[in-house]
Amino acid sequence: MRKIEVMLYEFNELSEAAKEKAIERFRDFNVDYEWWSNSYDGVAECGITIHEFDTYRGTIWSGIDDKYETAKTIISDWGETMGLHVLSKQFLLDRAALVEKYGEGNQTDKCDRDLYNLESDYHHDLNEEMLKMLREEYEYLTSDEAVIESIEINNYEFTEDGTLA
Repeated sequence: MRKIEVMLYEFNELSEAAKEKAIERFRDFNVDYEWWSNSYDGVAECGITIHEFDTYRGTIWSGIDDKYETAKTIISDWGETMGLHVLSKQFLLDRAALVEKYGEGNQTDKCDRDLYNLESDYHHDLNEEMLKMLREEYEYLTSDEAVIESIEINNYEFTEDGTLA
């Protein structure tokens, strides 16, 4: 039988080189499992369903049942500086201008086409903004700051060289 003693360190006690090793070891820790679920849930409350996305390829596929109601919900629930809020506010202004131009309830082919195009553009713009939000969330979750926060919250301990104990 032999006895081995190992000194264990909290993250803040490590040398800079050992900290870098630990950070790199945990770089993907925050994005290992459904990291996007908060974003999905947030937009779902506004009537948007994100079916799939790929931040690397820059693609996103979502569904919106009622763009008018979605825009109203986003405006009431999201901060004024948020991109989704800005896009929704402009969509509602543009939609109101169309209603004024053609008259309430006036269903002409031109009106329907203009409204369809406006809603399609709005949906496209929302997709671009949601993809941007997802990219920013991913970048933050894999940043040194977020990785260090996760290490410290979980009270991980390391050997002197930054290897997880």
